[in-house]
Amino acid sequence: MTHRYLSTACQHEADDGNPELHGSCRQTCKWCNASCMCRRHPAADAAAHPPHWLDQARGVALRLYGHLQARGVDLDDVDPHLARAFREDPAMFWVRGEVLPPGEWRPDTPEETS
Repeated sequence: MTHRYLSTACQHEADDGNPELHGSCRQTCKWCNASCMCRRHPAADAAAHPPHWLDQARGVALRLYGHLQARGVDLDDVDPHLARAFREDPAMFWVRGEVLPPGEWRPDTPEETS
């Protein structure tokens, strides 16, 4: 679900009158794919934007993990803590190829930490 998003850079550009801030706009919300609604951006759909940075980082991690597996690297020998995290940590479900519905696991919510 997207929302009406205005980047901090574009907001400060408008409030402070500093046109240089517009160039640092990320153009999409860091939480969803909503496009920045600043009037100075050309109209574009969300598909024209690159994937969220977190998805890009996950993609790189999966590629690296795949290369290690393809070369027969035993992660338990190299980094047992990382190997255990990949096997057991709920936050690493994506490495294991698991898919969780949105909101099923959120470690930073007060309910989970209390």
